[in-house]
Amino acid sequence: MTALGGRATTVSPPLDRSRAKRLLRGGVTLAAVWGVVLTTVLFAALVVDVAAIDRTTGGYEAPYTGWTGSAIDFSEQAVTDTGFVKVGYVLDILTDCTTGVGTGELLGVRLPIQNQFSDRALSVHNPHQACRDAAFDPKF
Repeated sequence: MTALGGRATTVSPPLDRSRAKRLLRGGVTLAAVWGVVLTTVLFAALVVDVAAIDRTTGGYEAPYTGWTGSAIDFSEQAVTDTGFVKVGYVLDILTDCTTGVGTGELLGVRLPIQNQFSDRALSVHNPHQACRDAAFDPKF
């Protein structure tokens, strides 16, 4: 102990190099484990979001009948200035009611992918009617 300005303080011995290396390796290992955990969680959330886009199967040939599953329920989606948005865990799906284009936002970043509705999507999910019901004038 030394007295500095009338107070007693404890002086720690210098950290030896081997202990410092062990602490650094432990911190790097912990950061790597957290990185793997977070990446896994984000990937799982993305898989769940992608699987929720279209929950139908079958009816892939015109006249697109005989499909099974649940068509998209646009009434459950938020209405925006241009159409609908289905909010996911990490992926939001945006439907433009004026152009008939679907796109996405991954963690809030707009994806450069724009997908025109297919004839099957128009028949099975009926976005025309959903857009009209939400007071849009679909041009697709």
